[in-house]
Amino acid sequence: MLQEDSRSDEPRTLRFLHRLGLVGGAWLAALVVLAVTVAGSPTAWLLLPVFPVGLADWLPIPESLRFVALFCFWAFYISLTGCLLACRKQKLFWLLYALLLVVLILNMHGCQTIGNSFGHIR
Repeated sequence: MLQEDSRSDEPRTLRFLHRLGLVGGAWLAALVVLAVTVAGSPTAWLLLPVFPVGLADWLPIPESLRFVALFCFWAFYISLTGCLLACRKQKLFWLLYALLLVVLILNMHGCQTIGNSFGHIR
């Protein structure tokens, strides 16, 4: 006689170290790509505090509010990263992880656009 698996009704979960590796890897890849493509110098890490400003390129944010937006974008990134690390349900994790990847890609593209506009300064 076949026994039913009582765990089949439970949602699939991800271990913390797996989540940490995926989220940390996404952040690390984004920062390395950004440092290589946009800044191209070892001192690019000094610009890390203003990393989320690349998102402002995608939103109609007036120049006068970009400083406030920077704090809002960091709050979004910190909250999303915290939710990803705390999330144990696999489907929700992958949905939030996809959101993180899309936002990081948009952010990096925005940083490239901003970096290219300041290319004459280098």
